[in-house]
Amino acid sequence: MDVRPATSGDAARVREIAETSLRASYSLSPDRIESLVGTLFAAERLAQRADDPEALLFVVEDGGTVVGFADVELGPEAAIQWLHVDPEHRGLGAGTRLFERAQAAAADRDLPVVARVLSENEEGKGFPERFGLRRSGRAKLEVGSEDLFEEVYAEDGVLETVAGEPSVEVPETVDVAGESHHVDESDRSPGVDGPFFGVYPPDDDEHVGYFCGNCGSTDVGSDSLGRLECQDCGNKHLADRWDAAYL
Repeated sequence: MDVRPATSGDAARVREIAETSLRASYSLSPDRIESLVGTLFAAERLAQRADDPEALLFVVEDGGTVVGFADVELGPEAAIQWLHVDPEHRGLGAGTRLFERAQAAAADRDLPVVARVLSENEEGKGFPERFGLRRSGRAKLEVGSEDLFEEVYAEDGVLETVAGEPSVEVPETVDVAGESHHVDESDRSPGVDGPFFGVYPPDDDEHVGYFCGNCGSTDVGSDSLGRLECQDCGNKHLADRWDAAYL
């Protein structure tokens, strides 16, 4: 088996593998799978990502046929966001080859490795541990109006906050402009130094801001791409990988 960078011509096959893998191994409804595939594995997005010299999208071939892929997002760490192998080609080492290639690419850039596995993927849980990573937390994944959760694995020495664990105690309420607002711990977005939590007015479900899980500040800026930045400590949430920044 050979691992190589993906090209725009691999987009349709990558999407096909993602859909087949999700249906075979994830305890998700058909509607959720359709939403995931249509949003995260749209042909246009995959083709543009494959052509981006700063992106890390790999495919593995067996006898000239693409049988799996790995999508790695670069930031403070090299995050293996998706690793899928065609169910008919599992057990032959394709997943191992992809993971090892992602690790090698991270080492070339002197970046630690983080791997994210959807909680609904029972077969994938624990797979990153074979490569020296350990489970270090959970993070919420928002796809449109859907909320899913990911198990996060990190290398030893990588801060727990990379996986979405707060550095400060998260209060039930915070003061915003002289009024008490609710902090929703279930509404979290992962950050470089700690997660961000949604802040809501009392008796209202309209989101008004964020609580920084790194320093405890509510002075958090946001933009149309979903990026967040704490104005006090500099903690950041990068653009979500399924939004317009990558389409």
